[in-house]
Amino acid sequence: MKHINLANKTKYTGIILAGGRSSRMGKDKALLKINGKTFIEILCETLTPFCTEIIISSDKERTKAKNCRSVPDKIKNTGPAGGLYSSLSKSGNEKNIVVSVDTPFVSADLINFMTASDKKHLYALIVSENSRMHPTTGIYSKKAVRIFENEIINKNYKLMNIIEKMPNAKIEISGQVFYNSKILKNINTKEDYKELSELK
Repeated sequence: MKHINLANKTKYTGIILAGGRSSRMGKDKALLKINGKTFIEILCETLTPFCTEIIISSDKERTKAKNCRSVPDKIKNTGPAGGLYSSLSKSGNEKNIVVSVDTPFVSADLINFMTASDKKHLYALIVSENSRMHPTTGIYSKKAVRIFENEIINKNYKLMNIIEKMPNAKIEISGQVFYNSKILKNINTKEDYKELSELK
């Protein structure tokens, strides 16, 4: 694991968005395994050096790891926006590193780049890959809770639309030394999962 900024350890909560229905996969994506470890376990291990706590956005208990806890959605059927709103509300830190459970190849180098790029005034720092925004991978401030709440109450559940209403920035990763094509690979279908042997 390279260049971990341990000075930031007291500043961040990790949030793993794991509230999806996994309908295309046909089984719970969070509990799928790579080399004997579930996606949840892999992401918890990646986040732990950076975070004082890890929140799993889910109605189910996903892991027994000591520093991880599950937080259910306050408002059901609101997608990733609802998961973020609920998790940020329960976070013990102002800044929160957010990843999605279906991107198990997120690396420590990527997270280190995110934390190094973050600015105190930002409510959302979003990762971009080849100019494509990935709003479920980034750093979110607890200060964004009120904005999420207002938008969800008004039935605006589109994450990018909500982000545009707060101080935000994006960071492009495609030109970085650590970048590879699998780093934000979404494992959503049975076919995606079968291809994992080629991506390891």
